[in-house]
Amino acid sequence: SAALFESPAGQPSVVAPASEDAPGVLVIDTDAATYAAVQNAVSDGRPTYWAKSLDEGLEVLTLHSVAVVISELVLNGQRTDTALKLLKREHPEVVTLVVTPFRDVGSLVELINQGQIYRFLPKPVRSGPMSMSITSALRHQEKLALLPGVRAAHAVEAATHDNDPHLAARVMGYLSRIRKRAAAR
Repeated sequence: SAALFESPAGQPSVVAPASEDAPGVLVIDTDAATYAAVQNAVSDGRPTYWAKSLDEGLEVLTLHSVAVVISELVLNGQRTDTALKLLKREHPEVVTLVVTPFRDVGSLVELINQGQIYRFLPKPVRSGPMSMSITSALRHQEKLALLPGVRAAHAVEAATHDNDPHLAARVMGYLSRIRKRAAAR
């Protein structure tokens, strides 16, 4: 059966049951349709996590190995681009897809140009493109995880934190916990 995490806002987020052997796929979005499309696209027994807030998504990252993050650019009024940039900078092996209704094209273009996201998909998501994108992202993630040269070639520049220094500090705290978990393995 699926495990539930209780978010700070009191909204449960689902973790699909699956093998813990493979790194999972994390959806950070309040839209149940996005999570359902991802869950249907992940067919290789990987765990699929659903977080309905940025903090909840960062908490999932501290608890579980994640290969691919699929995120909306704005969640509950909070922008996620700073967190995505920091995640990619600190963990270049994690591949990020962004789903968005194209309201903020400037941020999306910046994320793509700086290499912080692998691909973006328009909302509402369609199962075919989502499935192909996840399959491609997982293949890319395997190369990044196994081949240091490929990972180095995809390194990104340091993210600026001017937009929200408090968010950046909070995200860096979570990323520090992820490093500690990985070092304990």
